[in-house]
Amino acid sequence: MDPPQSQPRQIQRRSRNACDACRARKVKCLYEGEQTCQACIELSVPCTRNRPRKKRGPPNRYDQSNLLARGSNIPRIDIVNILCRYVIGLTETEVDLPSTSPTSTSTTAITPNSTSTYLPSLPILDQIAPPEIIKCILDDWFNLIHSVCPIHHRSNFLKRLADGDVEKDPEFLAVVISLCCATVSSLPRKAAVDYPDVTVKRCFEAIQYHRLLDNYRSISLQWCQAKYHLSTSFVGEESMISFRLLGEVATGIKYLVCYDMPNMSRIEAELAKRLYCLIFCGLCTWSIYGRPCIVILSPQDNIQAMKPSDVNDTELDPTNIDPSNPWHGDTVTYVPGLNYLTHLFYLWHSSQQISPLSVPHIQQHMAYIQRALDTLPPSLRWRGGLSRPPGSNFGTDVQTANLYITQLHIRSSLLEQMYTLSKSVPTSPALDGRETHLGLNIHKDEIRKQRAEIVKDLLEILYHMSEETLEANGHSLVPKVRDIGSALLDEMRVGDSQLNSNDNDGNGAFGAQEASLDLRRLLEKLERLDFRPWDEGYQRRSFIGSSALGM
Repeated sequence: MDPPQSQPRQIQRRSRNACDACRARKVKCLYEGEQTCQACIELSVPCTRNRPRKKRGPPNRYDQSNLLARGSNIPRIDIVNILCRYVIGLTETEVDLPSTSPTSTSTTAITPNSTSTYLPSLPILDQIAPPEIIKCILDDWFNLIHSVCPIHHRSNFLKRLADGDVEKDPEFLAVVISLCCATVSSLPRKAAVDYPDVTVKRCFEAIQYHRLLDNYRSISLQWCQAKYHLSTSFVGEESMISFRLLGEVATGIKYLVCYDMPNMSRIEAELAKRLYCLIFCGLCTWSIYGRPCIVILSPQDNIQAMKPSDVNDTELDPTNIDPSNPWHGDTVTYVPGLNYLTHLFYLWHSSQQISPLSVPHIQQHMAYIQRALDTLPPSLRWRGGLSRPPGSNFGTDVQTANLYITQLHIRSSLLEQMYTLSKSVPTSPALDGRETHLGLNIHKDEIRKQRAEIVKDLLEILYHMSEETLEANGHSLVPKVRDIGSALLDEMRVGDSQLNSNDNDGNGAFGAQEASLDLRRLLEKLERLDFRPWDEGYQRRSFIGSSALGM
């Protein structure tokens, strides 16, 4: 009997180029004939092949960067179509276009609470604030903060801004936005009154959204300046953002001064040295607060070679000085104050290079730090609330407060280290059989005396310096005052323990009472300085008025 013959297997032909409907549904495209597939026949839909095929592999970063760089000149509806066609693979008819009515969000700037994923149609700088507000913020920076952060040449900066470089150079645009960010962070009370809509988060998100600092193929001075301003804006909070920004700018400026300095112009080289010194000071402050250390000064580095020249803006570049727009920095140099500040922190850095630390070693460096400001120029010397010294102005007063409070803060930190080491000295039996700490007995009076001197000197500066001057020092002042105040709390605890002990010599009560009075005065001033605009009930007024800027 012959075996039954099997039915011939029906061959199903699969399209090499799936139609748009099958590709969208991610199913096999089986067709009969040449034009229409079975799925489209069953669904009664047109069988088209208009959608372009998506390219394999990662997207072209060069094309993406060019596309984002032109984002400020492309209307929102166009950028959505472009992204949908080249990234998602949709046609214009398949794109669900957003509304373009006057009430649409297409013309609104990026806000801190914005969740939109579309590029707005406004120019990037206008997303931060109108031009008149931007000018006000930049004026506040150069008039109030520049003296403690002289890393920009004002005339060159304003000339580039007037020439429209913010539309040509993304990194310069990032510098302008980051400068606004740092100003708002440093002057929170003034910012809450004069430009309340400009926030740190708004500036930071604009730079991140438009990827203005995503060029990792090269490191420039502008890139480092922008990163530094952003890092100082977040320095008050111990977060991943502040740690990352500080690490990036430390790496960038280290590269520039070590490898790219010969290729820089004189202006760029001097500004890079100033920025290097400021970053070194910031990292030392970070270390004093007990945060993880980021090293920028290696043992083989010569800090003296990194110090900038004592020149003002006119001496640095006389070609771009505008006589019609005079400014105090054109004729006054703020570099000496920066160099003395760097010297203070270098002494702190040197004091921490020996392990283990010893009390004599700390005492020696405390003496160095106490004498470090003896050779200050007359314009930077503290005169105990007397009239301004010759050649001083508002900027030098801001530097004076910064220098002396920083000196007191470093001394206080070393004093706490000496106090900790003194308590770790082995004990020995006294005549009455009790155990006593020899080290603590030896250094107790000296520690108490120096701590009292530091607090008295700090209160003298805080209560004799004008509040305009203290506010212009920005966010760097409050943590230092708070750190010294915490040592004062320890003094009060020591006094209370002595009152309750049997060996009270009568000095504990007086010391605790005096420390309590000093702490109350310190807290009153700290409450005025530590301005938080997000707290309820704050005063919407600024210490800084037009009379304070009469330089």
